[in-house]
Amino acid sequence: MFTRIDRKAIAEFDLCAVGPVIVGSGRSNELDPTLPDTTFLSGNNGEEETFVIPGSTIKGVIRHYIGKKINDSDAEEFLFGKLGRKGRIAFYDAYADMQTVKTSERNQTAIDPILQSAKNASLRNIQAVEKGVFKAGFSIVNPTDKELNNIADALKAVQQGIIRFGGSTSRGFGLMNIGNFKLTITKGFDDELNAIAEKQYNSFDEFYKGVSWYEYWIWR
Repeated sequence: MFTRIDRKAIAEFDLCAVGPVIVGSGRSNELDPTLPDTTFLSGNNGEEETFVIPGSTIKGVIRHYIGKKINDSDAEEFLFGKLGRKGRIAFYDAYADMQTVKTSERNQTAIDPILQSAKNASLRNIQAVEKGVFKAGFSIVNPTDKELNNIADALKAVQQGIIRFGGSTSRGFGLMNIGNFKLTITKGFDDELNAIAEKQYNSFDEFYKGVSWYEYWIWR
């Protein structure tokens, strides 16, 4: 994949739910009537159990968007990887700050594809995050300017509601905004093997404007 690390980009940011977001745990709570049928996925962030959006989920929706944009399977696989080859970009699990989280229970029913009406005994209540902050981030090894531009464009699509997360996105769920964005690009190492800073962006707007020149230049 690559023989040396010449450049690296590391980002951290908040994914902020601005409407109902459902990332189901996949476990059934039918035996406990005090719980909704499906609860939000949780995981351990250090010693604290919190809601979590897996990095693989975030990576999947970002990859899908960029894959459609660039329409270049080789470039997509070179960045995101494929079976048997690890990608150069890694998204971290996004853990919720539980003090910011507000949940609700949403009722859903399955639709009979023939009758186009609710299936019998298909009503479920699902735990959704109505608002809350998830601490997210990613890193890219040897990113090109074009790849940074594509990532910025995908994150802009998150802001615009084009990219959504979790289940029931066709019903309007999964809207999230990006906040507290910071991205640092390093290039090479000094004599003490400390990474040398090439560029730092302290907001998403700064990052988006800083790399959007590539898109402008490429179409000139």
